[in-house]
Amino acid sequence: MAHIPVLLEEVIAAVPPTVQRMIDCTLGDAGHSQALLEHFPNVELLGLDADPQAVTMAEEVLKRFGKRAHVVHGNFADVLTFARNAQFAPVDFILADLGWSSTQFAERGRGFSFDAPQESLDMRFNPQEGETAADFLNCAHEIKIGDVLRRFGEEKQWREIARAMVKQREHKPFTTVQDLLDTVESVKKRTGRLHPATLVFQALRIQVNHEFERLEQFLKQAPDIVTPGGRLAVISFHSLEDRTVKEVMSSQSAIVKLMTKKPIKPSAQEIKSNPRSRSALMRTFEKI
Repeated sequence: MAHIPVLLEEVIAAVPPTVQRMIDCTLGDAGHSQALLEHFPNVELLGLDADPQAVTMAEEVLKRFGKRAHVVHGNFADVLTFARNAQFAPVDFILADLGWSSTQFAERGRGFSFDAPQESLDMRFNPQEGETAADFLNCAHEIKIGDVLRRFGEEKQWREIARAMVKQREHKPFTTVQDLLDTVESVKKRTGRLHPATLVFQALRIQVNHEFERLEQFLKQAPDIVTPGGRLAVISFHSLEDRTVKEVMSSQSAIVKLMTKKPIKPSAQEIKSNPRSRSALMRTFEKI
């Protein structure tokens, strides 16, 4: 399944005209990076990704750009360290696309999607570190599980689902996506187009990958490696992410300024051609 980079024209427009170096902190399938290197023929790019499979794919996609493209396996929470180690600081533009690529959901085999119920309930971005979603559900206290569902999924039935999860693991530990689907659907029935497990999957993925902690770390480091007049663009996909971006960057208003009062959204034409883009929100900041 080919991944289509979201808000591509808007990302290109956000790049300062004097750009020489840029960092794509979330390479994914390298769609944004490839387009940026094509559009700015004199630019060098450093690309990071925590997923080792994404790094391998990106290296293949970007190899035609030769020494202009540098690909590193690493989490954007450590962007400052990676940039300095690669002698790639300061830079003029940083991009962070917080979405997950289509291939990660469809082809990784890590239980990201309820469309693959036979897969292991893993959900880790980097399969080389941390606990799986199954580990968390099989070991965490009911209060902790409920808190994760409430905070990271904004799931209204968090109490009932957490209680059902603990009851389920006493009978049979969680191992597959199907185990999770059965448990959620025993409590919450489908109403409308949204799958009943959607918010639960979101919450568990955020928990397992420490997404908000790492996002906050990244946002606090990024301004330190951007040149004055350089820019940072962040694409988020739900209100919790966007709120974090807005709050953390507002706390650094002495060194960065928000370039648009409201987040940039995909056009109707983009949403029609790529429905997955419909929830994308981009905020761009400029170093003072």
